[in-house]
Amino acid sequence: MLCLLIGITVHAHDFEVGGIYYNITSSTNKTVSVTYQGSSYSESIEYNGEITIPEIVTYNNVEYCVVAIGESAFYGCDGLTGIIIPNSITSIGFYAFFGCSGLASITLGNSVTSIGKSAFYSCDGLTSVTIPNSVTSIGYAAFAYCDSLTSVTSLNPIPPTCETFVFYSVNVSNVILIVPNGSVPLYQSADTWKDFGYITEGAFIGVEDAFVEEVEAVEVARYDINGRLLSSPIKGVNIVKMSDGSVKKVVVK
Repeated sequence: MLCLLIGITVHAHDFEVGGIYYNITSSTNKTVSVTYQGSSYSESIEYNGEITIPEIVTYNNVEYCVVAIGESAFYGCDGLTGIIIPNSITSIGFYAFFGCSGLASITLGNSVTSIGKSAFYSCDGLTSVTIPNSVTSIGYAAFAYCDSLTSVTSLNPIPPTCETFVFYSVNVSNVILIVPNGSVPLYQSADTWKDFGYITEGAFIGVEDAFVEEVEAVEVARYDINGRLLSSPIKGVNIVKMSDGSVKKVVVK
């Protein structure tokens, strides 16, 4: 029997709203995950610019809760420059942002518990990352080849469990790691985290749905090369944290 396949198109996504593609993960619970367009993630390069993922999306008069970034959802989208992930999302899938070299900023919601294998692999435009206090596990090579990183902030007082090569190729000896007050000893003894050259404390307050007025960044803290807080500049290398979350090294003569 001859099977005619001409004119048939296979789609990975169930529907599209506002330029974002979704798969229904549970018709009963009305949940969806963000995915790519078409039959393969190789077609997902349609995502560009800054994207805000909504918590709720409506399709055919049905409201769905967006609970995950699916596997390879933004794979290879080098035109993607920013992503805001809402508090409804609990997981970021394997290869979700693999090769998004133009990605300069990510905002992760406070409900994300896991970051999948190679999720941000080769996102070499990222200079800083804040990992929410809800994250308990980070997959293999999740931030490998993110070679522009200068600071990582982890808001969980207990260091998230890391699989191997999470920061592969990143020179973490020159990256500042900022952790909650009282958590430095835990991070200094935890696999992967202990490899950071500078581990220091920061005071964090959990705030949801905050609106931030854009202002010029100013210096908020200064550290020596061992991560100790300084009250004033000292000769040599100073690590300066700015109000916008960026961190830079300054040589004082």
